[in-house]
Amino acid sequence: MSDNLQADSTTHEVKWFYHFAPDLTVEQQNRRVLVKNDAASFSIDVNPPAEVKLSIEMGEFSSNYGRKQPNQILIATWQGAVSEMRFVWKFERNS
Repeated sequence: MSDNLQADSTTHEVKWFYHFAPDLTVEQQNRRVLVKNDAASFSIDVNPPAEVKLSIEMGEFSSNYGRKQPNQILIATWQGAVSEMRFVWKFERNS
């Protein structure tokens, strides 16, 4: 997946939010994120500029109205001057 950004040269903050299913566990390992459950695991190779900060926070998942379950959210944040920039996110499943 890739995102192309174009803007004036002033400073902007860009955030990406990746919400994971409640039965998945998300762990950050440097610039990689490992996602797993009892049945399988896969990794997410993150290939944005080095200035992108990664964090994992708790959120809520709702499968039906009025039903909420805790889930993990990967948040990627970048701040800087944008004229034209491309961010590439590579999702790769481990065997």
